Amino acid sequence: LSERIYDFHQNTEQNQMQLNRKLLLRDQLYYAISPIFPLCGLYIVGSSLNGFGTLRSDLDLCLMITNRDIDQKSDAVVVLSSVMRTLKTTMLVVDQQLIPAKVPILRIKCGGAFSDIIVDLNVNNSVAIRNTHLLCYYSA
Repeated sequence: LSERIYDFHQNTEQNQMQLNRKLLLRDQLYYAISPIFPLCGLYIVGSSLNGFGTLRSDLDLCLMITNRDIDQKSDAVVVLSSVMRTLKTTMLVVDQQLIPAKVPILRIKCGGAFSDIIVDLNVNNSVAIRNTHLLCYYSA
C-alpha cells in the first residue's frame, strides 16, 4: 500500500512547469488588479506553494490591500466586488463567482492557456499566508 501511495504522489504532484504557469497567471491577475489597489500585494497561498499541490490543484490567492485586519463579512465583499468588475473587462477571465463565507472568495475561471486553473481569491486573509509557510516548513 505504501508503494502505491508513493506512486500516486509521484504521478500527480504539481511539477515546476505547473507552478510556473500559476506564477504567470498570478502576475497577470496582479497587473489587472493593481490599478484599483496600487499598493496591494497578491500572494499565492495553499497547496500550490506549500508542497502539497497536485497537477489539478486550484490556485489560491490572497490579495493584501492593507497591513490591518479588515471585516471579512463586509469589507472583503466590497473589495472582491471591485475586483470582479475590473476582471470582467479583461480577456483573461471567462467566469467569476463571489462566494460569501467566513472568508469570502472570488472564484475565477480563466480562459486560454489557463483554462485548466481555477483561482480562489480572498482579501487580507493573512492567516492563509502564515499557514502556507507553516505547512511548507512541516513538509520540508
